[in-house]
Amino acid sequence: MSDPLMSCALAAGIMAFLASFAVTNLSRHQIATGRQSPCQPANSGASIAANGCAPKHGRNGERMRILVVEDDADLADAVTRHLRRDGHAVDWEHDGESADDILGYQQYDLVLLDIGLPNMSGFDILRRLRSRGHATPVMMLTARSEVEDRVDALDVGADDYLPKPFDFREFDARCRALLRRAQGLASNVTTVGRLVFDRAARSARIGDEELHLPNREFRLLEILIGRLGKAISKEQISAQLFDFDDEAGMNAIELYVGRLRRKLGSAITIRTIRGFGYMAEAGDGSA
Repeated sequence: MSDPLMSCALAAGIMAFLASFAVTNLSRHQIATGRQSPCQPANSGASIAANGCAPKHGRNGERMRILVVEDDADLADAVTRHLRRDGHAVDWEHDGESADDILGYQQYDLVLLDIGLPNMSGFDILRRLRSRGHATPVMMLTARSEVEDRVDALDVGADDYLPKPFDFREFDARCRALLRRAQGLASNVTTVGRLVFDRAARSARIGDEELHLPNREFRLLEILIGRLGKAISKEQISAQLFDFDDEAGMNAIELYVGRLRRKLGSAITIRTIRGFGYMAEAGDGSA
């Protein structure tokens, strides 16, 4: 075998070893953290794969990814199911140390945080999050309802505080307010030319025509108009649109974009940025 061929074979062997090493460590991390999939029943023991390949990025207008940190399995299951029905990408951690670990490498648009957690308290998780310079919106969900507890949580860096038990209508409104604040939006309604997008009503219309958008298409449109006139990569869209346990790939994003284009017509133009992703722009007839 010639030297060039030997070099290629050696390089291929090294790449295969590194890929195997990464998968092995990913499985170990999954077992160690004991993550459960929010789409499975709380007592199923199913785990969420920690997506170590997910890109680290800021909230550039996207509002989709939420972390629930709650050791009460029944409540956590109810909350994650509720959020997922609304189309959000939701990850669930039941252990304080595991939550702190994932917050060290994964960016979220909202964190719902219990105070009394095993291995690390919600207060300590929040302190460490803020000490790393993250301004991620955090809402405390806890059975502690004393004024002192609320003051302590807000002083540590919480953005809101919701005592248990709570009504999901209030829960939804508070989540929308925090996510809207993070985007710098004063209203739930965004108007782009002839398109009127209402987050609270979960509706979109062009003129007087209501658009019928399934959850994923609605959230994809929300991501795109949140970055109107700016390019966004497929990887960023995927990180906001899908959970750790979803198997959807880049082809799924292309499928959703194609459906949106047909429904939006000329009201919004979704440009393909070759080799990168997409950019939404106001279409024909825009003010």
